[in-house]
Amino acid sequence: MVKILASRTRQLFLRKKIFKSTKIKYCQLVSQTMDRQEYGIKRVTTEDYDRVMAILPPAEIYHGGDYLPDYFHMLLDMPNTEMYAAVDGEKFVGFSFMSIVDDGKTIVARGGRISKEYSGKGLVGTMSKWLDEGGPLYRQGLLNRAAIGNKENTPLLEHARKGLCKEILQQDFRYYDIRKLNLEEKFKKQRKSNQVVNHARFIEKYEFGQILESRDLSQYFFPEGRAVVDDVPYKIMRSNAPLIFTERTKVVVTHANNPKEAILSISNFFKAPIGMIVNMNIYGSLSENIKSHVILHVQKLFPCLKSDYILFRCISKPDTNWENLDNVMTELGFRTTQFYGTGLVCVEWNLNSSKL
Repeated sequence: MVKILASRTRQLFLRKKIFKSTKIKYCQLVSQTMDRQEYGIKRVTTEDYDRVMAILPPAEIYHGGDYLPDYFHMLLDMPNTEMYAAVDGEKFVGFSFMSIVDDGKTIVARGGRISKEYSGKGLVGTMSKWLDEGGPLYRQGLLNRAAIGNKENTPLLEHARKGLCKEILQQDFRYYDIRKLNLEEKFKKQRKSNQVVNHARFIEKYEFGQILESRDLSQYFFPEGRAVVDDVPYKIMRSNAPLIFTERTKVVVTHANNPKEAILSISNFFKAPIGMIVNMNIYGSLSENIKSHVILHVQKLFPCLKSDYILFRCISKPDTNWENLDNVMTELGFRTTQFYGTGLVCVEWNLNSSKL
């Protein structure tokens, strides 16, 4: 663990020394002001679960939609994820984690939290500075840092307008909810009616990698040059396919041989304090064929349902016409609802830029 110094006012870092160890790369950051407090930075492991969760009650994060309690161990098992905690004595007071994608050239800030007791004491800025200059970003090969946030509750758009970073894309949300018993009853009727799931089928990471490699399909599905999955932006590179697929990921495709009619949907789920939340990223034409996608995703979800309340967050391009999806979800018993945010924005910094 390395010690860092945090000012209670604006951070003015004067010098840094880079150290290396077998487990972590880090730096010492020294504040100019006299009013300062000393913290440590620790690489988080699976044994730290309870200490991370104690930083801030998960029920108070994202209006009860916090994914970290359920995702924590799965994310740590992934080869491209790193987690760090700010420590005051033996107490975890801050947390941040990130994923490395795009052949090791992009680091994506994925989330964090600060203890209420330490809020407003400069700890966020201290951790950010350390992560930028002394921690996981200090390695060869990294070119970019990316981040995603809700359009309404993030300074990212303002930073992009000021030229501090580059806006990559925006996407809109649509929320639907249902009770588990209602969903089970609707799908019993659906199975009895023998509705055919026309043309829609699951694909695995190999075929998904082929789609990323296909010039026609990738340009149709991902015109901005990024695939956002579970709030992580990936460049359209075949090598990203294994990173996109976790043990929770399901990918469904329709009409892959016809880019003008094709649909690609990617779902991930987690148990949150409010219930089960499903993120479904939708790319391509949001036609009536989306019904087959929803049916397949829900069928795979049934064995994992452990909550009475289920919330779908569907994500697509800005100004999407949601009518077809609204009709499908209503037919399956879902209600349109509102939750945390109406859309996301993705930005990127060049690590070699003087504006970083």
